[in-house]
Amino acid sequence: MLERVTLVKDVQTQSPHRAHLDILAELALPRLVEELEVSDFDSLHSAWEATLDTEELNRRFYRQLFKWYERAIDECRFPKDGAGKGSQERQVIRLVTRLLFIWFMKEKGLVPDDLFTESFAASALKSHDSHGTDYYRAVLQNLFFATLNTEIAKRAFSSELPTGHRDFSKYRYKKLLADPHGFLAKLKAVPFVNGGLFDCLDDFESRTYGGR
Repeated sequence: MLERVTLVKDVQTQSPHRAHLDILAELALPRLVEELEVSDFDSLHSAWEATLDTEELNRRFYRQLFKWYERAIDECRFPKDGAGKGSQERQVIRLVTRLLFIWFMKEKGLVPDDLFTESFAASALKSHDSHGTDYYRAVLQNLFFATLNTEIAKRAFSSELPTGHRDFSKYRYKKLLADPHGFLAKLKAVPFVNGGLFDCLDDFESRTYGGR
């Protein structure tokens, strides 16, 4: 009779989470036998416990997050914010922390699950290009500012007038969306987050008017 049992909880067999797939791969017996020389149940259980140790999982998560951050520093491009040296790093950190928070909300069912899929981008945008900026502007920025940073009763599209096109509390880039009102309805149940993380730090002045 087994005296100790190690469990991996909440694995969805039909649509497993990427993180669960990585963990299960770490627990695979051929890997453990080859790399850790597991030969009996005691050594197998010890290897599983080490793999599932909370501190080890946290370290692994932050190592992967830092690798993603380094890649983003090299590949992401942002408008100059006048902050001088280190501006790129600050903008990437801001983006990463926002996405992490939103992902947590998604896992809790507070943000639509399909909002971050390629299929949603293709259907929500009039012209989706994975190398373009339409998804970031029309979907993510509207989620950040006009949704999470705006009270539900006050959410609406911008008037599209030049005097108000930089009002970040309103939904913008309406012309990029295939079904603007359907997009707004999809985000209706997303809660208002009153914490400053989704404050827009851009100024309200702009030298150009377009892309609404």
